[in-house]
Amino acid sequence: MIAIIVLFILSALLMYIWNQKRPNNFPPGPPPLPIIGNIHQMPRGHFWIGVNKWSEDYGPIIGLSVLNFFIVVITGVDNVVAALRKDEFQARPDNVVTREKMFGKLLGIFFSSGEQWSSSRKFIVKQMGAFGK
Repeated sequence: MIAIIVLFILSALLMYIWNQKRPNNFPPGPPPLPIIGNIHQMPRGHFWIGVNKWSEDYGPIIGLSVLNFFIVVITGVDNVVAALRKDEFQARPDNVVTREKMFGKLLGIFFSSGEQWSSSRKFIVKQMGAFGK
């Protein structure tokens, strides 16, 4: 009986460790804790100051884990512009929380993909150009 319980606990632990592994080619970032990831390290108040410190330590592209979601933070104007322009960067994660907040659709430049992303980007670039004049 004890052997079965130990085997169950070990298999649950191995499954947990396997699910916590960072994806291949994931950018460097602060080391996460099990389950909560980096949520305890998230800067409070002035978020950009904490992200700026991370960018000094880990580079302009930072990988974080928050409650089993993997997040990539991009710093620097040139890097953000490149990420918003290239088609390789337009895919966004599809999750229940995002869809719930967006009334069942992935809207806006940061949440949409494909044609919706392209049209949102064109609209924002046009409006930002008009705003700067």
